[in-house]
Amino acid sequence: MGPRTLAFLLVASVQVYMIASVTDTNDFAALNALKDAWENVPANWTGADPCGSKWEGISCNNSRLISVTLSSMGLKGQLPGEISSLSELEILDLSYNKYLSGSLPSSIGNLKKLKNLVLVGCNLSGSIPDSIGSLQRLVFLSLNSNGFSGAVPPSIGTLSNLYWLDLSDNNLNGPIPVSTGTTPGLDMLVNTKHFHLGMNQLSGTIPDKLFSSKMTPIDVLLNNNNLVGTIPLTLALVQSLEVIRLDGNLLTGPVPSNLNNLTKTYELSLSNNGFFGPLPNFTGMHALQYLDMSNNSFDATDFPIWITNLKNLTTIMMESTQLRGQIPISLFSLPLLETVVLSNNELEGNLDFGASYAGKLQLVDLRNNLISNFTQRPVASKVVIVLVDNPICQEITEATKSYCIDSPTNSSYVTHQRNCVPAKCFSDQISSPNCKCAYPFTGVLLFRAPSFSGLGTSSLYASLENSLLYSFYSLQLPVDSVSLSNPRKGSNEHLELNLGVFPSSQDHFNQTEVSAIGFALANQTFKPPEQFGPFFFIADTYEPFAGQSKPGVSRKSSKSSSTGIIVGAAGGGAALLLLLLLAGVYARHRKKSAEERKNPNNGNIETVIGKHGPLALKRYTFSDIKKMTNSLNDKLGQGGYGSVYKGQLPDGRPVAVKVLNESKGNGEEFINEVASISRTSHVNIVTIVGFCLESSKRALIYDFMPNGSLEKFINKKNAALEPSRHLGWDKLYQIAVGVARGLEYLHRGCNTRIVHFDIKPHNILLDEDFCPKISDFGLARLGNRKESIMSMKEARGTIGYIAPEVFNRRFGAVSHKSDVYGYGMLILEMAGGRDNDHHDRTEDTTSEKFFPNWIYKRLEQGKEHEILQGVTAAEEIEIVKKLTIVGLWCIQTNPSDRPSISKVIEMLEGHLENLKTPPEPVLSSPQRLASYSSTASTGENLSTG
Repeated sequence: MGPRTLAFLLVASVQVYMIASVTDTNDFAALNALKDAWENVPANWTGADPCGSKWEGISCNNSRLISVTLSSMGLKGQLPGEISSLSELEILDLSYNKYLSGSLPSSIGNLKKLKNLVLVGCNLSGSIPDSIGSLQRLVFLSLNSNGFSGAVPPSIGTLSNLYWLDLSDNNLNGPIPVSTGTTPGLDMLVNTKHFHLGMNQLSGTIPDKLFSSKMTPIDVLLNNNNLVGTIPLTLALVQSLEVIRLDGNLLTGPVPSNLNNLTKTYELSLSNNGFFGPLPNFTGMHALQYLDMSNNSFDATDFPIWITNLKNLTTIMMESTQLRGQIPISLFSLPLLETVVLSNNELEGNLDFGASYAGKLQLVDLRNNLISNFTQRPVASKVVIVLVDNPICQEITEATKSYCIDSPTNSSYVTHQRNCVPAKCFSDQISSPNCKCAYPFTGVLLFRAPSFSGLGTSSLYASLENSLLYSFYSLQLPVDSVSLSNPRKGSNEHLELNLGVFPSSQDHFNQTEVSAIGFALANQTFKPPEQFGPFFFIADTYEPFAGQSKPGVSRKSSKSSSTGIIVGAAGGGAALLLLLLLAGVYARHRKKSAEERKNPNNGNIETVIGKHGPLALKRYTFSDIKKMTNSLNDKLGQGGYGSVYKGQLPDGRPVAVKVLNESKGNGEEFINEVASISRTSHVNIVTIVGFCLESSKRALIYDFMPNGSLEKFINKKNAALEPSRHLGWDKLYQIAVGVARGLEYLHRGCNTRIVHFDIKPHNILLDEDFCPKISDFGLARLGNRKESIMSMKEARGTIGYIAPEVFNRRFGAVSHKSDVYGYGMLILEMAGGRDNDHHDRTEDTTSEKFFPNWIYKRLEQGKEHEILQGVTAAEEIEIVKKLTIVGLWCIQTNPSDRPSISKVIEMLEGHLENLKTPPEPVLSSPQRLASYSSTASTGENLSTG
């Protein structure tokens, strides 16, 4: 690019700027009306050119406004009718401005191109104007959590493109409108997926016409209204339904038996109505996870045995439903069951969970029944049992007080700090989970229909944190971390959670970023784990904005006199800015080209980290590496890849620095590791802090793990030599589950599926609390989340942990199941306290005895005591047997015979009696597998797909 070209581009760019930056005069007048009507508008709402000056919260296409997003800004005032002049507007998001009051002007119907109208969490009142039916392009209509009153406008039924309808949590009254010969109604919304009309004062019946087989909604929420009559038979025609909430109304009559046709419904809540007649039988609803029929007037009946056939059930709520007789033991064998609430009935006799009750069971509440005896099981102490006001609790003894005295459910979950010391912050800042002082964007998540009822399910909250974080990452929002706290049940049986979202690029978000986060939550861009169901979010006013903007009216007097100065300054400033910008681009281009010629790997790594935008990893120079490691003085370990040194960041944070050998080929492993681990954020994945790529010098910086690798803790030789290395069986079990959860996240929780290919004890690091962290992603492969099979041209991994199919495709396809094999070898080592290449020649002097084969023979011959080797406690015996059986399933030769890692977690957390002994491993020995290695290394194509 020469000087003439630069000059030409400068002139052309200034001309384009002068054409494209002039905001339409009608749009500018409408924005001025908003500015005059509101207090606390963004500080940069000055000048006469909102599009060219890029006013906060404003997006334009050429000279026309297409989006106004001002979520959580603390706006105060009313919505003026002049907003209807923004005729090209597609998105209007003013959500979570709790001081935005007044009515919704009827002129809103003039915004014919509007697609998203998001006003959730404001203080709007009055009726919803019928003109809203004129917004024929509308996709999202979110007016929930305001003070709207009056009837639901029938004209909403004409919005044929509507995907999301949320009018909940208002004061709307009158009947649910359906179409007649002359008027529209909600039954016409055949393409709408979400009907949220709960928490209003709607009255009348649920019209038969409201539902039809043409409709495809996912959830129908009509809870907490004043609806009367019966459940319409037509509800069962809507085969797509997954969540149904009719609780908290005045419904009566028998529950229709044809609801059994709803085979996709996983949540059904009919509680707190006046249903009578026979207790309904929902045998056909085999997808049910959450069933609540509490507080109705059904006929007295024995406990329904059909419930024990609902294999996906996690929660059963049947309080005050006239149940009698004895609770069948088979109820507690449901594999996913977590919560049983059967209080205020006439259930009697002996309470017995049986020998194979569900390993996930957390709460059994049977208060105020006729239970006279309780058969306790060895591991039943893990379950909260409430038998208050039963005959068994007439005399409270030491043996019965645990279940005869009321104690509150543990709901004190809070996101943990991630291996760091909480920062000392200014009084108005908060230390993030990553120990950085910042101003978080906060609010309350409200889940309308979670499929679980216990509040102490920390693993579910952790999965919610991860899904939130990666939703923000995928939208390229500058989010460092998220925190959840204080789970609780709200007045409408919603699960409520405090949410904090922490910034990454600085100590606070700007207004555009806050709007983007609020928009993602308000418009359901974020999809929580399915157990949480539909949700909404009520944001707090973002504190850094409070008081930073003066009311719009206060600027009015100086506006006209300064317009000419502002426009002139903008034009001259723009020209100078463009000149500097283009010169900078040119210089940067030449420098980058020179650097790329010097080090071609730079381009690859920049491509990898560039995808993360403001979330990109911090890059260090090699001089920085030497400073933080005291000139590479404190070596922690060494391997084929290079050496690991202990170091310290300038803020005092301890780190481990992996310095790769300079002869590592073209840097593929380095790029793999950065690409893989920079996409992850999970309690069981090691955290990468930064990297160095300077010519041929490469280094990776991780959080320091003070307890080193798992390898030194699971070999009994090590434990004998150094007693401090001996870990209890409960701790080993928690480590095994933690590693499995980390793998589950890599395989299913990331936007990109990651297969590690080198799961072994050496690559499992332990923090100060012995929480396991999967590390060393140099051999990892990335793929699409939906991609189950991978193509490979060479074997990768460590002998003894490599799955057979990685060596030769005749054993099956390479996939995430290849990691399951390595995991199986790992937990077998944990169970046996020896390396997986341990040989035993005492029984057969002519052939080796590979440890997995040895351990299988002991199980088959009933010689478990040789595996247990001195373990006598019942719970420890169960752990060793469980690790052994699950490990043997994981190392099956055919990948299709191995469980998924999610199934592995279910097996580990379930009951031992539910585990079947797998077939004997056919091909396991490292020596046997190594024989295939030479074939693989000769260049044989191992492509599996």
